[in-house]
Parts: sequence; C-alpha cells; structure tokens
Amino acid sequence: MSLSQGLAATLRAIRATKGLAQNDLASATGRTFLSRIERAKSDVTLGKLEEIAAAAGFDAITLMVLCSVANNDKTPEQILKLIETELSEFRSQGGFENLTSQVVDGAVASRANIRFKRQLAVQECRNTGMTQRETAEKLKLPKSTVADLWNLIS
Repeated sequence: MSLSQGLAATLRAIRATKGLAQNDLASATGRTFLSRIERAKSDVTLGKLEEIAAAAGFDAITLMVLCSVANNDKTPEQILKLIETELSEFRSQGGFENLTSQVVDGAVASRANIRFKRQLAVQECRNTGMTQRETAEKLKLPKSTVADLWNLIS
C-alpha cells in the first residue's frame, strides 16, 4: 500500500470514528480535494497535512503513525518501537547535533552559515595538529568535505 493509500484509509477511519463528514474538515481543505485525498487520487503537502490533522483533532505526527499502521499492517506499538530504534540510531550517529546546527533562531540555517561554522571547526582541528582523517572523524564530516575546507585555510 502506498503512503497516499494509507492516508486515505486513515482519514476515512478518523472521520468514521469521530462521526465527521468531509465538510467538517473544510477548515483545512475543500471537500472536493479531501475526497480526492480519501480516494488516494491526490497527494498533500506537509503544510496541508498539518491543517487536515488539526481539523481532525490530531497532531500531524499521530496522523503519520496511523498512516504507517495502515501501510505496514503493524500495530501502533510496533511502529513506535521502530521510531524509537531509528531515533536512537540517529542520536548515536550524531544526528541531533547535526539537526541542531541546521536551525538558527527557529528557522533553517543558511548553507553559507553552516559552511562557515564547519570551516572554523576544521581550522581549529588543523591548528591543534590533527590530520584530515582525525578531523573528519571528530567532526563527523566526510573526508572530502574536510579536504575542501582544509585547503581553504591559509
């Protein structure tokens, strides 16, 4: 089953459970568009998904978990365990530090800002006598990125 089909099934189930008509979700999207979503004939943007979820009384993440339940024939608990495992792996690989560096003052950081911060970090490692390989391992950057930034330092 595709994600679109999972969303279609999820929205239908939510409406049936809560006794909602398509018009009850009209604050998020038009009835015609909602009908197309519920027939898996249209995809939605993340913004639209948030609006539909809110109109249905759910968080968008909960809606996505329910879609995954419909798609994978797994229980919500199995899906949440999978999410927990993936988040743990992401954390152990330094993903949360990388994620934090991607956000500045509540907005996505500019790539130039990120590159400048990386350049400073590489320069600091180089100044302490580290090799490019050691720098790449310490900063969890590809060796090619370290090499590019290494050569920018005079």
